[in-house]
Amino acid sequence: MLTRGAISGLIWVLALPAVGHPGGGQSGTFKEFDGEEALMSPADAKARPKAKRPLREPAYLFIVTEPSDAEIRVDDVLEGKGKVFLRTTGNRQRYVVVSAPGYDSIEGVVELEEREVTKLRLELRRLGGRLTVLTDPPGAEVRLDDAPAGHTPVTLRRLRPGSHRLSLTSGSWSWSGEVNVSATETNVISMNMGGVVESAPAQPPAPPPPAPASRPVAVTPPPPAPPPAPAPTPAPAVTTVPAPAPAPTPAPQPSAGGRPNCTAVCDRFVQAVSGSDSIRAPIRNRCRERCENGDMKFSICAWKARTMEDVSTCMSLPEAR
Repeated sequence: MLTRGAISGLIWVLALPAVGHPGGGQSGTFKEFDGEEALMSPADAKARPKAKRPLREPAYLFIVTEPSDAEIRVDDVLEGKGKVFLRTTGNRQRYVVVSAPGYDSIEGVVELEEREVTKLRLELRRLGGRLTVLTDPPGAEVRLDDAPAGHTPVTLRRLRPGSHRLSLTSGSWSWSGEVNVSATETNVISMNMGGVVESAPAQPPAPPPPAPASRPVAVTPPPPAPPPAPAPTPAPAVTTVPAPAPAPTPAPQPSAGGRPNCTAVCDRFVQAVSGSDSIRAPIRNRCRERCENGDMKFSICAWKARTMEDVSTCMSLPEAR
């Protein structure tokens, strides 16, 4: 027979939630880190209802990267490499960019919550080699290592660095050879389809005409040799005039209202960005946002950018207030 105390203890034990499972007995495991899927594009982030509501209390952001020496930038500020932990207030949405030499960069907007830690593990994908193949005229069939690879013009991405067999065919024209693919640069192969043609079978030469019947020929004495030509007069020396120095790159042209033409500035800016359109799109959006907010120092920097290092320098500039 159970006593009153034993019954009370049994009821207390049965009322306990299952240990190790959230929700009092629901099965499942905890996911400590979020990945790249937790980042939003700037456009999607702005469309969220809480986008403009500042944090009422501090929030926390913890980011770990692979490789461990990747640079971590939050709102265009370099916070560290490999691992950062931030306690933040103010804006709940933060623009994150993670990059490392030889890898595709990861970027997007993370939305923070009051009193909560957002933990991200961002693993960069190593860049493969890239090969751009051009022909004049375009339309040649491309095969790489005997596998179909589209038609020219085309850029082949994520290739194994090293030597590859490239073949081009268009009608009776064909070319093949070994090409080298670098892990850090895009190799460009450009061919004129009039330069190499498949050899056609040789035609037999035409027979020589029959020799005419021999007959006596009168021999005429040769004419006297002409007098030697006078020595040429030396040409006057020509002074080489140095070419004029190239004109400096013009500053971005203002649109109506005295502001720069942000469409032209940002179109020019993303030309310096290496990578796919998915990488260029958020950078273009960020450029438009800063340019349209009147950030003239950034706009001039973006207009002059020519390399990824220039892009990084411009994005690191403090925003004009």
